[in-house]
Amino acid sequence: MADWRRFVVVGLLTAAHLLGLAIPAVASSNRVTVVNNCAQALWITALSNAGEPALQPADGLVRIASGQSHPYAIPDGHWGGQFRPKFGCDAGGNNCSSGQSLPPCPAAGCQPPAESKIEFYFPTAGANPPLPFFDVSLVDGFTLKAKITPSVAASGNCTPFTCNLSFDDCPTNEAFGLGNLKVMAGGQPVMCLSPCKKWSYPAPYGLGNPETQGIGRELCCAGGISAKDCNAGRVVQTQYVQTLRQKCPSSYSFAYDDEGGTHACPLTTNFTVTFCP
Repeated sequence: MADWRRFVVVGLLTAAHLLGLAIPAVASSNRVTVVNNCAQALWITALSNAGEPALQPADGLVRIASGQSHPYAIPDGHWGGQFRPKFGCDAGGNNCSSGQSLPPCPAAGCQPPAESKIEFYFPTAGANPPLPFFDVSLVDGFTLKAKITPSVAASGNCTPFTCNLSFDDCPTNEAFGLGNLKVMAGGQPVMCLSPCKKWSYPAPYGLGNPETQGIGRELCCAGGISAKDCNAGRVVQTQYVQTLRQKCPSSYSFAYDDEGGTHACPLTTNFTVTFCP
């Protein structure tokens, strides 16, 4: 099942993280290394799924200069979460041109959650699912090209995966009256909204319509629509989904997008995530 219905990413930060409470030390190892191959500095937000330990630093935000990398110490045992890139930020990693979808938000409000999201799951031995896996979620939109490289030899669907999207691939005349999905800032493109986010996110980014009304039910797979009807509905007809299936195959391009999928790897696999490969 696609990302947010599977990970329940609303409220990903643990209560202890949100309240600033002390988090007990947990044994960890460097399982994920994020590399910034972009021409500008990136700020990476690490979000743990609900009930999972927060990654360090405590605010989950790390600046990675162009050409540099950062290893993430993943708690030994069960952990799942996301890595989201931000760019065009101030010295504190906020007021960003792109990626400012979580508090603290600018005075004008939070941006749409259109960051390219890299998701991981690391199980304890004998857990279900039994193997670590990664996936790429573009259900809300996309920003940066990304490549995920497992440390083990390619086998099955545990293979290097490249999401080769650029803002030139963002539809500017999307079907069903959605029009231009590209978001600009300072004369430059900074994010591409998914059809659902264009339909539902408030102005000035989107049209501000309820997900459960009109064509929103099919674009967002909301309002009780079944997975079967979602996959046979309008969203699969959009340029956005069709482009992602060509340029970022096996990513999640909409809710219930099960043509994508997870990439499961051996239990001891480490991963390198490269933005702008």
